[in-house]
Amino acid sequence: MPIPTEWTEALCVGVDALDDDMRILLGVLNQLGQAVVEETAADVVASLVIFFCNHARTHFRREENLLEHLGYSGQESHRARHQEFVRWIETFRHLYGVTHGKMPSQMLAFPAGWLIEHTLGEGKKCQPFLAGRKAKVENVLEAMDAFALYGFDDQTNDPLREAEEAALISKD
Repeated sequence: MPIPTEWTEALCVGVDALDDDMRILLGVLNQLGQAVVEETAADVVASLVIFFCNHARTHFRREENLLEHLGYSGQESHRARHQEFVRWIETFRHLYGVTHGKMPSQMLAFPAGWLIEHTLGEGKKCQPFLAGRKAKVENVLEAMDAFALYGFDDQTNDPLREAEEAALISKD
């Protein structure tokens, strides 16, 4: 049975880029849940797993950089929560590879619950701070997008991760 992870306005933090990221992450979890139930081809599921993991990292990096640039006082604890989830992501990706694509749909309950809880908890704590700095938020996000466009973001190439991703997709 698919994990219900529907986006609602209650999850909005008021920053379109961050809200869009969360919509995408929850949507991919829904797709993953459906793919597992329908026993979709392993390479399709692997692509969804890789996309989810990479997009979660991208979202966290964007959010952390934004909060740091704006001087958010709770930024360190927020980053620590993200790091916990990234550790889970790495385990999730590894387990998916080890099980050769046989993933119980129950494995998706944790990330769905975590993302919703995190948004309703940590995300909502940031909301008033971000709302009071709307123009600066937009300027910082535009600058971050420009840096990323020209390859100057803080994402480094990781040959090991790329090899693992290629191996996941090529499994039968």
